Amino acid sequence: MSRTLYLYLDAGWPQQHLECPWCLMENGKPPASGQDVPPQWPKADGHVAVLPPEQLVYHQVKLPPGVNWKDAAAVSMALEDLLLEDVSRMVVVPLRQHGDEVVCCTLQRQRLEQLLACMQELGRPLQRVEPLTEKLPAAPGEWRIYQNADGQLWLHDGVTALELDTPEAGELPAALSLRHAQGEPPSRVVLQGVEPALLQSLQGEWNLPVERVAALDWRSTLNNPSPNLLTGDWLPRHKPWKQPAFKKSLVVIAACAAIQLLMTLGSLGHTWWSIRQVQAEQQAVWQEAAGDGAEATGQPVRQLQQQWLAARTRVGESRPDEFIPMLAALSQHLPPGELTSLDFEQGRLIVVWSGSSQDARTLEAAMKQRGYTAVTQSVNNGTVTTALAAKEL
Repeated sequence: MSRTLYLYLDAGWPQQHLECPWCLMENGKPPASGQDVPPQWPKADGHVAVLPPEQLVYHQVKLPPGVNWKDAAAVSMALEDLLLEDVSRMVVVPLRQHGDEVVCCTLQRQRLEQLLACMQELGRPLQRVEPLTEKLPAAPGEWRIYQNADGQLWLHDGVTALELDTPEAGELPAALSLRHAQGEPPSRVVLQGVEPALLQSLQGEWNLPVERVAALDWRSTLNNPSPNLLTGDWLPRHKPWKQPAFKKSLVVIAACAAIQLLMTLGSLGHTWWSIRQVQAEQQAVWQEAAGDGAEATGQPVRQLQQQWLAARTRVGESRPDEFIPMLAALSQHLPPGELTSLDFEQGRLIVVWSGSSQDARTLEAAMKQRGYTAVTQSVNNGTVTTALAAKEL
C-alpha cells in the first residue's frame, strides 16, 4: 500500500524553524495530518514538498515561432531580457500556453538545492516539489486573493500568481492596483481567508462584486494535479521494484510462467507417450517380420542385418566375415611389402607383413571404413601383425 507524505514548506523552513504542517495520503484510508518536527513525521513511501506562492515568481514570455513551449532552455533564454537577476541562478519551469505567450514560474536554484539536500539528510528524499498555486482551480475572469497563516497576501488571477504587499489601513496593495491597471478587470473578486480589516475599500474603488470565503486549506488541494518543479538531473531515479504496480506485474508474470511450465510438461509427457507408442508398433512389426528370433534379441536393426546376411547365403553370396571377402578387402589397402604369413580361423584373419608404424595406422583406418575391426601391432624390426574381424552385427 502506497503512503505519500505531503509537507507544506514555507520560506522559513528549515533555517528559522523545523516544524511544518504535513498530510499523509494512504490508499484506501482518510488522510491524516498534523504539524511536527521531522523526527515526529509519520513513515511514508514517498515525500512531496508543497511550496506556497511567495517562493515562486510567475512570468509570461513570448517564444519564436516553431519553438516548443515546453522547452525550458528556450523559455530561459526568453526570460533573460526580462529579469535583472542572472537566470542561471533560477529554476525555470514552463507551465502552459496562454494565448501567444508561455506562462512559466521561477524558483531560486539555491532554495531548491537546499530543500533537496536537507530532505536527503533526513533520510526522506523528495520525489516531487509542487507549487500550491498550480493546484488551485480558478474561474475565468475571477480573481482570488489569499492570505497565508503568517499574514502574507497573494493574488491568483486564474493564469498566474502574484505576491502582494501589505497595504496601509484603507488602502489597496500597490501591486494589486498595478495589476488592475495593466489588464482587463475581473468579473468579481473572492477574498479567501483575508482579514476583514484589509481590502475594505476594494468594492468601493473598483465597483466590483466582492465575496469573502473561508481561508484556504492546502490539504484540500492535494488530489489536484500539479507540475513537478524537479526537472532534469533532479528527477529521482525510479525504483520500480518498490511500486505496487511492479509487484502486481511480478505476480502476473509468475502465474503466466507457471501455466507455461505446466503446458510444456504436459506437451513433453504427450510426446513421450507418443514415442513409446510408435516404438511398440515398430517392435511388433519387427517381430512379425523376423519371427520368433526377434523375441530373443529385441534389436530390430540387428535382426534385419541378420536376415540380409541369411538371404545372401541362400543365393550363394559370400558373407563379409568369410575368408575371400576379408582377403579381398585387405588386398586393396595392404601397403606394398613382404607378406610373412596368413591365417584364417572362425571369421578372424591374421596377417603378418613388413611395414612402418604409419603404414599400420593407415591400414587399420582403411579397414575400419570397410566395416572390419582391425587391430595392428608393429615391432621395431618392421614386422606388423594385423588381425581382422567383421564388425558384429
